[in-house]
Amino acid sequence: METMGAALGEFLEGVSGTPATLIANSMGGLVAELHAASVPGDVSHLVLVSPATPPVWGDRTINWQIARRLLAQGLPGVGTFYLENYRRKTDPARQVADALSIVCAHPERVPPEVVETSVQLAAIRRRMPWSVEALVRSSRGIGWVWSRREALVETVRSIKAPTLLLQGELDQIVTTNAVRWLASLRPDWIYRHMPDTAHCPHLDAVETFLAEVEPWLASRFNDGHEAAVG
Repeated sequence: METMGAALGEFLEGVSGTPATLIANSMGGLVAELHAASVPGDVSHLVLVSPATPPVWGDRTINWQIARRLLAQGLPGVGTFYLENYRRKTDPARQVADALSIVCAHPERVPPEVVETSVQLAAIRRRMPWSVEALVRSSRGIGWVWSRREALVETVRSIKAPTLLLQGELDQIVTTNAVRWLASLRPDWIYRHMPDTAHCPHLDAVETFLAEVEPWLASRFNDGHEAAVG
């Protein structure tokens, strides 16, 4: 997580001389939270879309099949074997289709050009010898942050940037109960529960997503702020 936070800091320094608005999804949302807390001068506003958030004790809505898969990805040795085995059995198109079936409530709504670009990126990533280990370490990094829940609570409560928090009600990766717990830590944040969409509403429910994000940004945005999407 530190590496990703450092990369985000370098990116913001390179593209913007002023605080930026970060729009971040899933693991990117967690990275954005950590960066906004540690370098508040970099971030003017946050839009967190189903950010990676630790599960709530006793949550019966957890999809354990997916949860076990994500847990396996972060285990030393096991994660590498699992991912390499999966890649041997699939091609980039199948990989993207499998991913969209998990992160979207309606994969058929994802624009064809987005699917095509995703397949191209998946093919490129497969040629990078470090890509599997990078995913394993990323999963492990999320687990490390989650295991230090008290520190995470302090981090969230220290964020100064005004924040819009979005959650798809059909999310199979980060449950609504988990995101509601996150929202409870910051009653000043704007929390929106989005129907008929899941972990990536910006892919399969674009109009619904923009209907939440654009008015909020219009009400908060100041001239001179750049927007970075994560």
